[in-house]
Amino acid sequence: FAEISGDPSMAIYKESCANQMAMATISGGFMGSFIGAVDLAWAQTPKSGKLPTLPSSMRILGRYSGACAAVGATFTAVKCTAHSLRSTDDCWNSFVGGAASGVVVGMIVKRPLVAAAAGLGMGCAAMALDAFDGLSQRERPEHYDNLVARLETKLRAEENAKAHHD
Repeated sequence: FAEISGDPSMAIYKESCANQMAMATISGGFMGSFIGAVDLAWAQTPKSGKLPTLPSSMRILGRYSGACAAVGATFTAVKCTAHSLRSTDDCWNSFVGGAASGVVVGMIVKRPLVAAAAGLGMGCAAMALDAFDGLSQRERPEHYDNLVARLETKLRAEENAKAHHD
């Protein structure tokens, strides 16, 4: 991992795209395993009354894990590529990454309409999250610092005026 310094909003791009993809793939795989385990735990027993076997349970876990890992890897790869091609860090990179990962979801279920809808939905969600994150981490602290400085100045002026008045 690359050393992180300077603007914290750019920290993600200080890591190589390969590191980012590896982390997204691993995280997606773990999340998929969790979702698969929940699905297995809450699934109703088949009508035959037999519980799922270990191999069938592993197939279900693998399917969920693989799908989520593919979505995470696709999002990160496309977002990182968009950042590299455009040389800019904005929410459009997240939109493109989200749209591509939504298309992967549609490909997994083999339904073009799901691919289009999931691509649009995930792209918009990723864009909104990135835009909100940008406001909360990049623009808000500066605005907050300016607000605090103005309030402190106003309070000092009021205290001085009160001290001179007394």
